[in-house]
Amino acid sequence: MGRGAVGIVVAGRPHDDTRTPHLTGKTMTLTRTDIEAREDATLASYAMRAAQSRGRQHASTPDAFRSEYQRDRDRIVHSRAFRRLQYKTQ
Repeated sequence: MGRGAVGIVVAGRPHDDTRTPHLTGKTMTLTRTDIEAREDATLASYAMRAAQSRGRQHASTPDAFRSEYQRDRDRIVHSRAFRRLQYKTQ
């Protein structure tokens, strides 16, 4: 895995990373609809998409810039329980 002139290359193919605007060098802001459109274009047909989520048990307003899966990931990574595991190894 390396970084080429076109961007990040994974397994011999260019890879678009939604978090880093590596192609232009400028700050690029993607909206939730842009991220969901990119999911539709790049994910396998059997992959679950954020737009197809059944929602949450407690309703919340959709974020303008993050998908539901990104919000869930952030909640887990920044939780106190997950941070306690930071320097633990098996």
